[in-house]
Amino acid sequence: ATILFDAAPSNHCQLDQNRTVTNIINTQPTYRMDLNGFKITVKGNFNFLNGAQIDASATNSTVEFAGTSQNIPTASFYNDKIFNLIINDPNNVVLNGNLNILNTITATTGRLDAYSDLPLVTYGGSSSQTIEANRFLNDTIYDLTIDNTLGATLNTDLAIQHSLTINSGKLLTIPPAMQMNVIGTITNNAGVSGLVVKASS
Repeated sequence: ATILFDAAPSNHCQLDQNRTVTNIINTQPTYRMDLNGFKITVKGNFNFLNGAQIDASATNSTVEFAGTSQNIPTASFYNDKIFNLIINDPNNVVLNGNLNILNTITATTGRLDAYSDLPLVTYGGSSSQTIEANRFLNDTIYDLTIDNTLGATLNTDLAIQHSLTINSGKLLTIPPAMQMNVIGTITNNAGVSGLVVKASS
């Protein structure tokens, strides 16, 4: 079914269990859909107006895109944060705006297009994260920010079309045999401990 918010709801809509929906329609900015640690599978689209959002930041909260030629509109997620993201769209999912991944991104079918609309992807979890292969379309990101104190580790060859930023106190590790090609600028606010390029014997 399609989920349609009342024009003047009284509360956030909290998910009570894992659910599969078609579209989510919300035209008001005050009350959100709160995933509440559950998984929502979206086979249609987010139809949001006036600043409507989904809160997917709680531990284990997961959004799966399982439709056809879907997109993530700008500012769809509360504070741009999402705990887990699953891409299951054979025609890929286009990211607009900013997305802060707190845990993992998985791609079973299709990929996350993180460059066509010039978006920013942030790895900002509280436990160590890995940038895996075959998550991003053409293994390419437009802007990448590392905001994880315990570190993000590159596990694929990755192209950054515009800029790589490592925030103060954060860490990006590039292991042996992995390559990151930054076409634009690198801003390392964490100093020598922020960007670690390892070598094999």
